[in-house]
Amino acid sequence: MTNEEIKIFVDKLVTETKKEDAIFGIHQYGGGSDESYVKANKAGLQMFASEILQASITEDNKTKNIPLDYNAEWIVEDSETFLQYVEPIAGTRKKPLPPASQSYWKREAKLYSLAFVFLIIVVCIVTGIVTIVKTIF
Repeated sequence: MTNEEIKIFVDKLVTETKKEDAIFGIHQYGGGSDESYVKANKAGLQMFASEILQASITEDNKTKNIPLDYNAEWIVEDSETFLQYVEPIAGTRKKPLPPASQSYWKREAKLYSLAFVFLIIVVCIVTGIVTIVKTIF
């Protein structure tokens, strides 16, 4: 999309979204920042999307940070993470990211494989102990 098309879309998004109905927050469910989630209704997602899209069409995006309105009335007060600004960077990713589902399944496969090997080791140890006890007595 061109900057003009994005601007038209953002303007339409902002005018058609009721700010007073919008709810948006970023929350953490675990111990680290990698355990976070967004809790929002449709209007809140649209307002947040409009801010991010607006940041993408800023002309001088090489040198300055683009502030986000983190005190907006549509951001809930109990949000645990507030995004202050967008820091634009130039260039593109050198290598593509692996698909999220592929890395997830690889992690899960490793976890279940290790659990299975551990279970086999425990069964072998218990069987060995029972055999030794039967032999002695």
